[in-house]
Amino acid sequence: MSRVDVRRQHLFATADPSGSALEIGPAHNGILRKRDGYDSRTVDYLDRAGLIEKYKAHENYSPDDIEDVDYVLPPGAKMADVIDDRFDLVLASHVIEHTTSLIDFLNECTRLLRPGGVLALVVPDHRYCFDRFRERSSLGSVVDAALHPRAVHTVGTLTEFSINAVKHRGTTSWAPRHRGPTPSRTRRRTCGGTPPAPSATATSTCTTGCSARTTCG
Repeated sequence: MSRVDVRRQHLFATADPSGSALEIGPAHNGILRKRDGYDSRTVDYLDRAGLIEKYKAHENYSPDDIEDVDYVLPPGAKMADVIDDRFDLVLASHVIEHTTSLIDFLNECTRLLRPGGVLALVVPDHRYCFDRFRERSSLGSVVDAALHPRAVHTVGTLTEFSINAVKHRGTTSWAPRHRGPTPSRTRRRTCGGTPPAPSATATSTCTTGCSARTTCG
């Protein structure tokens, strides 16, 4: 079963596959693609031509995977103000972690739903991606972001992201037991041991006793 199939299986455990759907920012990774027969629309900040241009340097992405964008958001616009339609399902895959305000984003998605509609979020597990050592957002920071909205992320947020980003065996996201090829050269020392358990903190050690901030495994 492919990753898309798994995501659809989870979606349709609560949502009607024949209902109308809005997919937010799918780019080349659409889950409810029109060509697969879904009654879906997409919204993004670029049209299809703009998305193709954005990803043209990425050889693993095909332009054919990018469908036409139904709603293009002007800078600073609210989705529910631009989109008149309402939907049985609103889907955002790997979007919410990029927003400047979690509360405002959820409220916007809710405004786009018909009564009884479903909001579905696909969210990365930070234990198995480049955010492995970032601290969780506090409740206070989430509330403050909604009370004092920003158009873009702060310098502090970007700094925190930059100094904590990591790879495991050369990849920025991995499965729990990922054992990819050992890079010939890495910025962080590779110890060769088994990484700490997912619940471990950044100061935990792997089986060789190294710091978890090295590239283990």
